[in-house]
Amino acid sequence: KYSSELCITRKNGEVANCPGQIYKLHRGIMKFAPATYSNVVPNAQIMFTGLLDFFNTCFDDYGKLSKQSQQLLILNSFELMHRADDLYRSVHHFPDDDTLMPGYTTTFSLDNLDEFLADCPSGVNKEEAMAVIIKNTKRHLLVNKAHFKRLQLSIEEYLAFLGLALWKDHDSNVDDNMAEMVERNRSTIMTELHNHYAHKGKHNYAARLGDLLCLLVNMEELASQHTEDLKVYKLMNMFNEF
Repeated sequence: KYSSELCITRKNGEVANCPGQIYKLHRGIMKFAPATYSNVVPNAQIMFTGLLDFFNTCFDDYGKLSKQSQQLLILNSFELMHRADDLYRSVHHFPDDDTLMPGYTTTFSLDNLDEFLADCPSGVNKEEAMAVIIKNTKRHLLVNKAHFKRLQLSIEEYLAFLGLALWKDHDSNVDDNMAEMVERNRSTIMTELHNHYAHKGKHNYAARLGDLLCLLVNMEELASQHTEDLKVYKLMNMFNEF
């Protein structure tokens, strides 16, 4: 239920944010629009807002935090969550090619870089930008898309993944109350995963849990790499307006 509400928030927000693009249903399936330079960051901001409501409904502890603490907790893991969402959904909708999904309703492919950069600032060296984007996409995102495809996460596993991404030890200097809150919620998530696997009849699931936690570590590294990539883009006069 809660994940459906998050999906609706993102879909409606992105459609409203890009009125010039056409979104429609064809036999119940959304027709995706191309991601462009100008809609990538606003669509990420819509996801961030949706996650605030999503985690408020999922975790009592999260709802008890101040608004500022709620935002900071998501912000500390947002690159990880955003990249994971991109890869998880692109595997679901485009399992057989290198298409990615930086937004809920938008797609990105290295074959369409001209279209992606068509509305970037006039001062950007597009040839240089294309070379950097191609390198970073192949090195980080496409390798990890293959990882997601191998694992084929269920929706329950993916939601648990988001919860573990939220409740991680972001800072060794966190106060005792926050440390206890993180440990309590991680323990709850792991317990629910155990119950989920048992309900599905998967009694020997230690390896699967290991795969999920390994994926989380990999995505933490990807998020760190992407943060460094953003610094390079800014030096190229990209995304500074955001």
